[in-house]
Amino acid sequence: MAKATAINESLVEKNPHDSVLRQGLLHTYLQSSQLYEEVNDPLSFEILHKALKLSEELMASDAANTQARQNLAKTYSKLGTISVRLKKLGEAVYYLERAAATFAELEGNDPRNGTYRHDIGRVFTYLGLAKYEQRDFTRALAWYEKAAEVFETAARADAKNTFSRRKLAGVYTYIGDAHRDWARRGQNHHTHRQAAKENYQRALDIFLQLQAQNALAEFDRKYLEEVQAAVRKYEQGQK
Repeated sequence: MAKATAINESLVEKNPHDSVLRQGLLHTYLQSSQLYEEVNDPLSFEILHKALKLSEELMASDAANTQARQNLAKTYSKLGTISVRLKKLGEAVYYLERAAATFAELEGNDPRNGTYRHDIGRVFTYLGLAKYEQRDFTRALAWYEKAAEVFETAARADAKNTFSRRKLAGVYTYIGDAHRDWARRGQNHHTHRQAAKENYQRALDIFLQLQAQNALAEFDRKYLEEVQAAVRKYEQGQK
């Protein structure tokens, strides 16, 4: 990827107005950033800023280009998700809100394209996570509910859509976490404990269904175990 980046940057430097070469460089930046996600998030974040600059330039040069707008939305989304992991929460909210708005524009122009819904659901989820990290449980739950609605709708539309069900289980887990932590503050303790238990159970039910269908990814098994442990604690009356 380093070699590809160097070559593409050199080509664009020599041919700065060649949109095909600029698209190629953007693709290389996005692939490079993905390579480093969760391995070296600061480097991934740095590369994404290069992608953002190029995405915005390509978008400005051809505002009607759907691919350019989609690349810009994905760049905003990736910057937002990595910002959450880096605890750059103000930046996370900024990028994720821009991603949500851009994906909404794309969906409005192409309502039959289901991929935009999934992208929007992911953005809503990370907006919830950003607000959760800020300990703003009210807004975190509001974003989580929006994400859950997206994935619930997708799951109802296609019973075989394991991707949407997996994402929905994740959102239910996050909702459970928010209610759990809110209960620990002592505010409406019983109500939030009950909501936490119910959402952990919803997540567990989905994970068990996926497991029964041999559709549970290996890396999801730890989440299944964590949710099972959370449900057991509530059944045993533990905090």
